[in-house]
Amino acid sequence: MSIRRYCRLSLLLGIVLTALAVAGGHADDWVDRLNSADEQTRASALGEAMGRGASAIAPLGELAASADPATSLRALRAMERIVHSGSGPATPVQRRAASLAVCRLLWIDAPVPVKAAEVRLIGYVGDDEAVAALARLLNHSGLGEDVRQAL
Repeated sequence: MSIRRYCRLSLLLGIVLTALAVAGGHADDWVDRLNSADEQTRASALGEAMGRGASAIAPLGELAASADPATSLRALRAMERIVHSGSGPATPVQRRAASLAVCRLLWIDAPVPVKAAEVRLIGYVGDDEAVAALARLLNHSGLGEDVRQAL
């Protein structure tokens, strides 16, 4: 690994850890509001998704694996907002953080449709390192086509 790449990864890790520390105390409250019985509360929490950044992807991944389809759909929508808000060329740090966070979700036990949605999100923000994670899933019977499209 080159020194330049090592420095970039170290900087990125520092930014991600800082974001996690800042958002850590409020993440559970936000996830609870996203899963609230009150429609207005859920809509408000979904609207905050983009501001949460990549640090919210891990708890959303757990929520997306829920047996409740409505809960799973809300979590996936929130992840989509986060990923799309960080996928532009002017946001390389956010893009990288989102890519790493979604790639980590690939190894969490979840239904195939949830995994397929995560793979598609990686297709938007994934980088060279995400290719290696996706390549391992090319022969998966339920995800192979989604992986090919994401690559």
